[in-house]
Amino acid sequence: MYQILLIITDGDIHDMSHTKDLIVGACHLPISIIIIGVGDEDFELMIELDGDENVLRDSRGVAAARDIVQFVRYKDFEHAGVTTMSEEVLREVPEQVVSYLTMSNIQI
Repeated sequence: MYQILLIITDGDIHDMSHTKDLIVGACHLPISIIIIGVGDEDFELMIELDGDENVLRDSRGVAAARDIVQFVRYKDFEHAGVTTMSEEVLREVPEQVVSYLTMSNIQI
């Protein structure tokens, strides 16, 4: 069973180090984390968690085994329509599932 955790947030992370530790630790689990940012925040920390620009590392410097986070800023899609936003929200999930299956040596 593969899980998708959806987080809708309007604020910042209060313990970024602990959050990174948890995400890097979860990279070996069958999970994807989708974060949707609502409101006028810059969401810089959420973009960092997304790991598209740089590999996410925990507090000990250990790199994430795979990318499991997708961050989407609602404001970027509020006028684009539900379909366009849905596509962006789910865009990385197929690759994340495949990377989990490959890492776990699961054949389908």
